[in-house]
Amino acid sequence: MPERPSPKAVALAFLADVSAGRLDDAFNRVIPDVAWEMIAPAPYGGTMNRAGAAKFFAEHFGSKLSGPLVLAVETVTAEADRVAVEARVQANTKSGPPYENRVHFLIFVEGDKIVALREYIDSATLIAFISRDA
Repeated sequence: MPERPSPKAVALAFLADVSAGRLDDAFNRVIPDVAWEMIAPAPYGGTMNRAGAAKFFAEHFGSKLSGPLVLAVETVTAEADRVAVEARVQANTKSGPPYENRVHFLIFVEGDKIVALREYIDSATLIAFISRDA
């Protein structure tokens, strides 16, 4: 029987998939009824399941980006089923300046799946980007 990946390995693989533009692979690492909480004022934040998170990304980023949302991991701390990741986010846009932000993820893993995720982000930067014309 193959060895189960560590929570840290699962979390970092998820972020690597996002950074490489492999969104289907990334979201397949997340259970369908995940509690994905984006810490930002409504309607920009809130708690979503996997389908809601994918829809949010597609609606607010998909049409504006010319490439993947690259997450440069700066620090990682893992304890039991929890993985804390601090990262810088950068993406080229179809028009205008690149999207750049900082984010902290608190990722909860069971087995080889992400079961909960809290995303602490600079919401002012997020809102400014979402509000900008494509």
